[in-house]
Order: sequence, then structure tokens, then C-alpha cells
Amino acid sequence: MERITTDKHTITAVQKLPKNSSEVIQYVSRRLRVWVQDDQHKTIRPYYHFAVRLYPDGRVIGYELCKVPNNEPNANQVFDFLCRMILDPPTGEEAHRPGIISFSDQELERQLAQKLSSIGIQVQILQPAEGLEDLVKAVSESLIKRELATRTDANERPGMLSKQGVELSLVQTFFSIAYRLRQKGPWSEFSENEVYGIRLLDRFRFVVILGSSKNVFGIAISSSLSHFRKKYCQAMGMSGLGSSSSEVFCTFCGAQQLLYTYRCSQCKFAHYCNEKCQKKDWPIHKRECHNSTIRKREDDTSRPYLKRKEMTLIYCTETAVPFDDLDLQYQYCFPLYPTEDNFPVAFVMIDNVDNVLDRPTKEELQWLVRLCEVLVDSSGKPILSLSEDALVQDEKWIYIETLGSHSFTTATQMKGPKEMEAKD
Repeated sequence: MERITTDKHTITAVQKLPKNSSEVIQYVSRRLRVWVQDDQHKTIRPYYHFAVRLYPDGRVIGYELCKVPNNEPNANQVFDFLCRMILDPPTGEEAHRPGIISFSDQELERQLAQKLSSIGIQVQILQPAEGLEDLVKAVSESLIKRELATRTDANERPGMLSKQGVELSLVQTFFSIAYRLRQKGPWSEFSENEVYGIRLLDRFRFVVILGSSKNVFGIAISSSLSHFRKKYCQAMGMSGLGSSSSEVFCTFCGAQQLLYTYRCSQCKFAHYCNEKCQKKDWPIHKRECHNSTIRKREDDTSRPYLKRKEMTLIYCTETAVPFDDLDLQYQYCFPLYPTEDNFPVAFVMIDNVDNVLDRPTKEELQWLVRLCEVLVDSSGKPILSLSEDALVQDEKWIYIETLGSHSFTTATQMKGPKEMEAKD
């Protein structure tokens, strides 16, 4: 479609068109769910104009790439697009003016009210039409099929708000503390082959700080010490240290257990070192135990005690981030550190038959936020000791071991689970 500058002649031409007073059009702009290269060969998510007729027939009138694809269109660019849609309808119908044009952006509606009124069109505020996001996806797919755009596998993964119970306020807190963590950069004083243990929110977990190698920055968390050993050996091409498919970990303290442990007789998922750990965990476990007997993993009930499960926070470039998270960050202006690999992404890996990537549940995300707060507020490395008391004290941050060292001291050896039948 030929671009027409909205000068006086264009406005006069629109004013002379017949008017359908009952017709209602909605305008929105959206970033597509694809990546393209702009004129400077920079990878961007392009903005598109969309015009949809809400009444009388609920029909798509037109859409096109914004003049400056990397920026949200301003009022003048939107007015130019609308005038062209009216003068030369892509639908092939006779040119005419609608009675009303609606917007979902209140500021845009305010800026265009006078201009549209001058050509005899009223304005109003409405929520985006149902099916609009499907239209955005359809246009995105068409560009990919025509090989005009690309996207990564990570882009279409679920966003953080996809998990039941995860609310916007918690996501906002996560972005804020992740920004502060990236700003502080604890990886400058921690090595990636050092494992630490910490008790937070009544859970003990093993933690590795990523970033000393400068490859990726973030945090890896697991209930299994041998999980980190195995990953380290695989990365270094070392043999020997594998992990048994039968290994389990205490739901309360995180210690690795032998085959015979205390276990919840109802859900069969929660294992414990002894009766003491089981009793301490009951106030939390009783809220999820019934649901666990019905389904193995649900968004609002499961906790990180499944076998060889890892929760990770890493900082990525935009192209490796789910589009839902990108849109959320842009909509609410969550803070991002001013580097290329600045976007915090939290996910959970469950190593079952297949490696399953999932987004954190509410409890997992709360735990991760608290860990980030500890790292941001800490000064220097934690104390280099491990004891029975250290494992049970609240918010205790302790050194465990250096991966790849000739000798391993496991939590199992130090806590010594008793061989006994599972019981309540």
C-alpha cells in the first residue's frame, strides 16, 4: 500500500468520504512474536499496526509494519496509518469513514481525539478485542513461513505468570532483586566449582554461583549434591561420579539418603532422614500431601524435592527469553541491567525419563527471591564449615565442597540416615 503523508490534502480527502456512523473500529499496536533484522542489522521484535472492525462484522481491516519497527508508534504515525486504511481499505470495499475508532491506550486516545474529531470520527477507550493475540500470532507465523522472520524454541515457552498462584507482585519482586544481583555480580568472588548449602524458608538446598567462567551468569540450585558432582564431571570429561536412579533426598534438610528412609505413607513422594525431619516438615507438607496423591506435579502443589531437580536463574539475551516474559517486562517497565545478557530467566529442570523444563511455582520463586536477597546483602563468602547444627538453623549459608576435588564429603556421610522401613 502506498504511504500517504497526512497533510491538509489528505485530511480534506478523508473529510469528504461518506460516513457509516454505526461502524466501530479498534486500533492497537503490538510487537510480533518473531525476530527480524532492522536496517542496521540489529535483531529486533517489530511493532505492527492493527485495525479491526468491531461492529458490525468483527473483521480484520488491515495491519502493517510500523515506520520505525523497533519503537512503539507515536500518535502521528498512528494517525497516518488510520487515514490510509480509511482512504484505501485493504479489504477492497468502498472508502468511507467509521463513526468511532477505539483505543486500548488511554494516552494515545487523548493525543488523537482532536485530530480524529476534525475528520468527524469519535474516539473511545475499549479493552483489546477478543482474538487479537491470535491475530498477532497468525501474522508472526506468516512471516516465519515466508522466511522473513525467525524465533527460538525458548521464545514460545510459557511465561512466569503461567503458573497458578504466581502473581504479578511476586514477578515484579523477582525482577527487582534479579537486577540488584546482576548489579552486584557475586560471581566475581565465587567459583563455579564451589558448592554451598543454605537453609531458607524452611528448606535446605545446594547452590552453585555461575559466572566465574564468564560464559553465563546466574545461580543453580538443587536438592542433590551428587547432581552437581555429576554435571561437573560431565563438563570436565571426568568419569566415575554418576548418580543412581534410586537416590532420594530429605524433603526437609536436603541430605542425600539411602534406599530405606522415612517416607510419607500417603503421597509416597516426600522422603526424610528420620522422624525428626518428618515432623518438622509436616506443617508445610500437610497442605500439599492430599493433592500429591492425585497428581505427581501440579503448578500450585509441588516442591523441589523430586529426584535430581534443578532450579536455575540465568541472565540471557532477549532472543533466548519467552515472549510472554518479554511482553510483561515491557508492559510494567521492570528494571534490566544495561548489558546485552541482562534478562533474568528462572526455570526448573526435572531429570526424569526426559529432561523437562518448567517455570517455577509460587513457592519455588519465593525461595529463589529470598536466595537472591541473601546474595545481594552478603559480604564475602560464607563460613567454611558443615555441621549438624548448620543444617537445621534458619537461613544458614555454609560452604560444602569444591567440585572435582580428590575427596568428597557428602551430607549423607555427615548425617548418616538410618536403615529402617518407611513410616509416617
